[in-house]
Amino acid sequence: MAILSKLSNMKLTNYIISLGICLLGGMSFINCSSDDDDEGSASSNAGVITGKANVRVTQVGTYRFYYDDKGRIDHILDGNYEGYRFTYNPNKVIWYDVSSGKDEDEVSISYNSKGFVSKLDASTSGEDGTYAWNTTGSASYSYDGQGHLVKITSSWKETGTEDGERYTEEGNGTTVFTWQNDLLVSVYQEETEKEDGEMETSKSTITYTYATDNLDDYLNEYFQYAPSISNRLEGMGDGELEEALAYVGLMGKGPKYLPMSSQEEWEEYYDGRTRTGSPSYTYRYGFNNNGTLSYATVNGYRYSYSYSNLDEDESNAKPYMKVASKERYGKRDNIVRHLFIHPKHNKSNN
Repeated sequence: MAILSKLSNMKLTNYIISLGICLLGGMSFINCSSDDDDEGSASSNAGVITGKANVRVTQVGTYRFYYDDKGRIDHILDGNYEGYRFTYNPNKVIWYDVSSGKDEDEVSISYNSKGFVSKLDASTSGEDGTYAWNTTGSASYSYDGQGHLVKITSSWKETGTEDGERYTEEGNGTTVFTWQNDLLVSVYQEETEKEDGEMETSKSTITYTYATDNLDDYLNEYFQYAPSISNRLEGMGDGELEEALAYVGLMGKGPKYLPMSSQEEWEEYYDGRTRTGSPSYTYRYGFNNNGTLSYATVNGYRYSYSYSNLDEDESNAKPYMKVASKERYGKRDNIVRHLFIHPKHNKSNN
C-alpha cells in the first residue's frame, strides 16, 4: 500500500500469518456479512453482547454507558467532568459539562445500515470582539465486509478575521487499519495542518504483535474492542468519543484475538523542526467466565469492564442529568477546529 511506503518496512516478528487457522465461532455485538455503508439508523442494541454472555456493557475504564428505552445510547459519562448526550431525529452528539450542567459542543452523527457510525459533521460561525470565523469539519468511517473499521478520513477548515487581518487554517487526516484473518496488523495515521500557507505534518505507524505459543489466551470471543486498539480511533480530535463508541459496538467489529504488544514509529514536523519517536506498548487482558473482557492493561494502566445482565430490570439505567439551555463562551463558540484537530505526540499521552 503506497500510503505505508515510508514506514512499512517494520516487521511483525511474532505475528501469525496462517491461512489454515480456523477461527472459532462466537457472537459479536452486531453481525456484519457485507461492506454496507448505506445510510441507516442508530443501533437499538448498543452495548449488547449476545450468546451465552447475554449482557450489556455499562462501563469501560472511565466511560459509563446509559441507554434509552429503545436500546440506543442515551448518554455517556467520561469521568466526573465530561459527558456526551445523544439525540435522535435529528441525530446529534452534544458535549456536556457534568459539573455545570451546561451543553458545550455539538456535532451531527450519521450511521450506516448496520448501525455503525459513518460520519461526524460540525459547522459554526460567529464573532467575538475583533475575532470572526466560519468553520466546518467532518470525519468519515469506512468498514470492510467483515465489519472491521478500515479507514477514517477527516478534514476541517476555518476562515475569518482577527484584528482586521484575514486568515485561513485547514487540516486533514487519514487513518488506515490493516486487517488479516480477523487480526489487526497495523494502523497508519497521517495528518496535515496548514495556516496561511505554513505546513505542519505528522505520520505514524503502529504494528501489532500476537502471541505464538499461547494464542488462545488472547481469544476475544465476542470481538470486543480493547484500549490496545480503540485508542487509535482518532477521527475527531483525540478520539475520545470514537473510543467510547467502540466499546459498545458502534465502531465495527474488534479482532478475533487481542494483541500482546505493539511498536510505534512516528514523525512530526512543526515550528520548523522534525520530531520523531518509537514508543512500545505491552498489553494484558482478563476474561470473565462467559468469555467477555474483564479488564485490559496498556503498559500497566488498567481499564476495567462492567456489564448488566439483560434479564435484569434496567429501569434505573438512565440517571437524572441536568440539561441546561445551550450556552457559549466567547471563542469556545468556535468548536469545530478544536474538535477535529489532533494532539501532537509529545503533547499527549499515548
